[in-house]
Amino acid sequence: MSDNNKDKSCRSSSSSGGTSEVLFRWPDSGGASNVCVSGAWCGWSETGTRLSSAEDKDGRVLFSGTVLLPRGNHKFRFVVDGEWRHDPKLPTERDEATGEVCNVVKVSPKGDLRVRLPEQGTALLGGGGGGGQQDDCLEQASQATRMARVMMSRRRREVEASSLAAVGACLVSSSVRKDGKLIVAMVGLPGRGKSFVARSILRHLDWMGLKSRIFSTKDRRRKEIAVYEPVNYFDAGGEGEKIRERLAAEMLAEALEALQSDIDIAIYDASNINSERRRVLNNTVAASGLHAKVVFIESICKDEELVRRNIVAIQESSPEYVQKTVEEVERDVRSRIERYERIYEPLDAEEGDSFIKLIDAGSQMVTNLISGYIPGRITLLCLNLHLKPRPIWMSRHGESEFNMQGRIGGDAPLTAAGKVYAGRLDEFMSKLYPPRRKRQGDAAASACGPDGGGGGRDGLGGRGAGGGEGGGVEGDNGEDLVVWTSTMLRTGQTVAPMTLHREVMKWSQLTEINAGLMDSLTYEHVAAEMPAEYEARQKDKLRYR
Repeated sequence: MSDNNKDKSCRSSSSSGGTSEVLFRWPDSGGASNVCVSGAWCGWSETGTRLSSAEDKDGRVLFSGTVLLPRGNHKFRFVVDGEWRHDPKLPTERDEATGEVCNVVKVSPKGDLRVRLPEQGTALLGGGGGGGQQDDCLEQASQATRMARVMMSRRRREVEASSLAAVGACLVSSSVRKDGKLIVAMVGLPGRGKSFVARSILRHLDWMGLKSRIFSTKDRRRKEIAVYEPVNYFDAGGEGEKIRERLAAEMLAEALEALQSDIDIAIYDASNINSERRRVLNNTVAASGLHAKVVFIESICKDEELVRRNIVAIQESSPEYVQKTVEEVERDVRSRIERYERIYEPLDAEEGDSFIKLIDAGSQMVTNLISGYIPGRITLLCLNLHLKPRPIWMSRHGESEFNMQGRIGGDAPLTAAGKVYAGRLDEFMSKLYPPRRKRQGDAAASACGPDGGGGGRDGLGGRGAGGGEGGGVEGDNGEDLVVWTSTMLRTGQTVAPMTLHREVMKWSQLTEINAGLMDSLTYEHVAAEMPAEYEARQKDKLRYR
């Protein structure tokens, strides 16, 4: 749209703080000939910014136009053939000065892809200027924003998941181009949780959109040797050592081959028990000609109770120990540990390697020569790893008055049955995690009275067996339980009995998504008045927006 169609005051408001191009749309259903959009940015002028008209492929007339707006919230209305109108399907807010109902658009920083196109009049964040130069990564993110307008499903008008992943993907690809591929090599004695750490890293990298894979010498040994193992397999020297070295070399070769083709990060799950083994690994990577960095992660356990737990976990997850008792497994693993200890050499900065040392499941951590985006993310993950079990209990809130009436959303209190449920939930959790008296001056818990407070995704999240972050109330069984809940009245009343002896933390992020126009309506009303919305929600409640 040309500048001739814009009010001068509209243009002048975009000169500071960086601007973004906002696309406004008004689909006509009444034969309108002139549609403008106006707001505080142009003094609520009736001429505002005139929207140009065009027909879509179904023959419907669509008015659209763009305005450069600074970041922040902006109220606006459409002027249709001289009549001021707002779109009820868009967010609304009453103007304090005039008392009129206006639509509201939030102009976010560039690269924000969380955009939804409603069916009616639309304000859409574009990729306009004013933000200064971008590096190639942010430019890709900006392109992904523009692509998101096109990649919409006509039915729900939601941004495709592939577009949402584009920002993270471009950060990753930029890091890989700069730093090269990455080999994460595990180090440590048996029973130290190396495989657990490796799997945790893999899950995190997968979540980031990285192509990663674990190459485990332990899994290869189980597959190749099956149940039978030479008596001296874990001894230094002899047949066992030759087999171990061959398997380690084969798995490293597979990892390098995969890095040359289809993956970005290889997690090499082997013991890499001494400086000589690590030197061979570094030399092999260098000789391959691959542009790759090696980062070692060593797990050290001085806590004997932690070692014992790891041994029990080995028994539960290892096929060769299925028919053995815990005592037999512990005897076998400790024998293996003793053999490895004879040749074990912890990581040392003098070796010149990049490494992360985890001591007693993250109670201490030492890093050396860690640089780059992905190694930095792995370091942050390791800071938050827990080898001890940390179960999470989830519960819905008790029955509310809106549940009884079949209404959506709202902030209704519990019914009598809901309060009974709250009491029984407290009794159930107290049997599993016997409470102690609540600490004096516990601000988080004391903020929750019997009728309100609390905060969970319309429910309750309990974190135990290892302690909740922010400090829990330790039970007699040595395990913490922290209750997370939303800021809704019904969830606060559900956890009210627990506030007497536990820490309760309220999180607005756990509050149920606002039902918008459907708030407080019955399901029957929505089905009758908005059948398409009702059907879409019934088909996929998780992703429905």
